[in-house]
Amino acid sequence: VSHIRLLLRGGKRDRLSFPRLRGRDSLDDVRASRALGVVNGRGILFMIDTTATGDDDNPIAWDRRMPGRVAYARSRDVDFIADGDRLLARCGAELAALDIDTGDTLWSVMLRGVPMEVVHLGGLLLVLLEDDGRFRVEGWTAVGGVLALSVELPDGWLVGGMHDVGGLPVLFARTHEGAALVPVDVPGGRLGNPLAMPPGTQSLVMGLPEAGIALVMGDQPAERPGGPSSGTWLGGWDVAAGVERWRTAASGAYVAREDLIWSGAGVVQLIESQPGGGLALQRFEVGTGPTGGLAFDPGWWPLASPGQDYAPNVLMSGPTGSGAVLPVASGADAVAGGPSRPLLLDPAPLGELQALHGRDGYVLLSEEPVPDTRIEVWVVRVGMQPQRYSIDVELLNTNGRAEAVLVDGAVVVARGGSLAILRAEDGLAGEAPDGVRVLTAPDDTGDRR
Repeated sequence: VSHIRLLLRGGKRDRLSFPRLRGRDSLDDVRASRALGVVNGRGILFMIDTTATGDDDNPIAWDRRMPGRVAYARSRDVDFIADGDRLLARCGAELAALDIDTGDTLWSVMLRGVPMEVVHLGGLLLVLLEDDGRFRVEGWTAVGGVLALSVELPDGWLVGGMHDVGGLPVLFARTHEGAALVPVDVPGGRLGNPLAMPPGTQSLVMGLPEAGIALVMGDQPAERPGGPSSGTWLGGWDVAAGVERWRTAASGAYVAREDLIWSGAGVVQLIESQPGGGLALQRFEVGTGPTGGLAFDPGWWPLASPGQDYAPNVLMSGPTGSGAVLPVASGADAVAGGPSRPLLLDPAPLGELQALHGRDGYVLLSEEPVPDTRIEVWVVRVGMQPQRYSIDVELLNTNGRAEAVLVDGAVVVARGGSLAILRAEDGLAGEAPDGVRVLTAPDDTGDRR
């Protein structure tokens, strides 16, 4: 990583964030080096070109109002999906396609009802809507924005979400007969046969697009009639085949989405509390169930990875002040060989660590809580020593907490209304300049100030 730091300085009350962008694997090499950002409160959506490093370059490729006049990029209010040369967006009740290179609107529609989930499958944007107590699934073409599917769910059903399970849109619903997984037959324009779930089923926690398995959790039967549940269970269902593949007891009163880490290659890891204290990582082959786990002493915690579903390695952070970070591999060595040796960060970070996972490594981010003067960034690549970089907080707004996003070849860090870009040297001609350039943020009208 070079010492290039491109600084976008906004107002004192501005809050920049990086909304989750699904579908990044559809982007070519040029577009994969860009990052999507939002000026919260003012509802400005913008695209950062991290390769714009020349003296006359502006790293803000484009900026515009968010569709739907949405002011904040909260996860319940927005969905963004990259689709080649299009940026598909659901902002509030507006569904739109933008030109990913210019930000121009290609098409937009206003949805009838409250959007609950958006899934992109087979060239369609599938939207689960709640409308006056009834639920409906609509499918809009990604090219042209044409309504190609509309399926009404029966009266009295309660729907808790929609997931992509092996390329099949699947609803979790409480039907008249009980909890069920309900596939949507898109070509046929109707609902498929409901797959009944066991008594006590609570939710569809995760759908796995690559593996075709739905991970479902529920309550164990009570030990005595009328008594409380004896715990929870987690199970895997093959919805296309209509069969349960496995089910096992899980610790804790509830298994939430954030307790599960999708590590690829058919592996999911579950973070569990141990009775005597500390945490354990339980490893699951999604088609067959648990295959073993690792226990950690109190003081070890998994690092949060905001906005990322996929983590090839689970990163465990050691006790405060130790500077230890332990990558836990997702493959067979997670059980057979145990974890690798910990990485020792020197000096040890004083603040809480965040982790961003890339294709060949990861980035760690830490803020000093007191005296709150620096943001530390560690770039860790497989087979290489970590590189450490510091960003002077005085160059950034001091309001709010730092956020970061990792794109191909660059890390973008934001705090308050300012951002800095750390760009990899790959592809840059000559020695990278050292210094800071100050740029202006877009105002409410999209003009630069």
